[in-house]
Amino acid sequence: MPQTREHFDILSLLDIPAAVIVINKIDLADKDWLELIELEISELASGTFMENAPIIRVSAVCGDGIIELKDTLLKICKMVQDKQDRGIFRMHVDRVFSMKGYGTVVTGTVNSGILKTGNNIEIIPGGITARVRGLQSHGNVVNSVNLGDRAAINLQGVEKNDIDRGSQLATPGYFQSVTQLGVKLKLLNSATKPIVQNQRIRIHLGTQEAMARIALIGNKTLEPGDKGPALLKMESPLVATRKDKFIVRSYSPVVTIGGGEVLE
Repeated sequence: MPQTREHFDILSLLDIPAAVIVINKIDLADKDWLELIELEISELASGTFMENAPIIRVSAVCGDGIIELKDTLLKICKMVQDKQDRGIFRMHVDRVFSMKGYGTVVTGTVNSGILKTGNNIEIIPGGITARVRGLQSHGNVVNSVNLGDRAAINLQGVEKNDIDRGSQLATPGYFQSVTQLGVKLKLLNSATKPIVQNQRIRIHLGTQEAMARIALIGNKTLEPGDKGPALLKMESPLVATRKDKFIVRSYSPVVTIGGGEVLE
């Protein structure tokens, strides 16, 4: 389906190193149809990072393939190299809410570093400082969260309205919001037309979304399948650091057309 193909493109643009392909709801299809589906998937994955990914047929109703899927995921996790920890705490906020008796709570996945109860944290953009009142991970109260953990953080000294989805929590004094980014840009082969000078686009970095204009360097256009350097002139402040990956979507219609990596 179109959305699945778009998700596949996004995974490729983010340089995801490994994957498992799952054909779900196999209890609703006959053997011949499943063979056709598997062939179509293999053609889509050919020549990509998913080319050698295992294909597992699964039914949540019958339980078929579930144990094999779990075992395969665990096996691949042991083979994938751990993400490099930059040592400075950073987390993109994907949800913010208030709880009676607790106050402001934010959730997200830890990008780097470690955060402990009692630490001070900076909320950016905005530069507001708050204190960590409590931490939870997967419903359990913990004293600290690390790289890769899902985290719910109870903050003291900040109101819910001061934080939005797209905000970041970070060790104070390390990050700042910017309005220009030097990037390496790649346009998908499936893009229907080239990117042109000064084109208006949508940037998705972490949980942030911002509008930007593209200043291409060296060429006036970037053709489908090509890559090159560019300057992104943001219409609103965005927090980024070197080597951050991002996704580019067209202004209208809103579809994924490419992505890239922050150089400066």
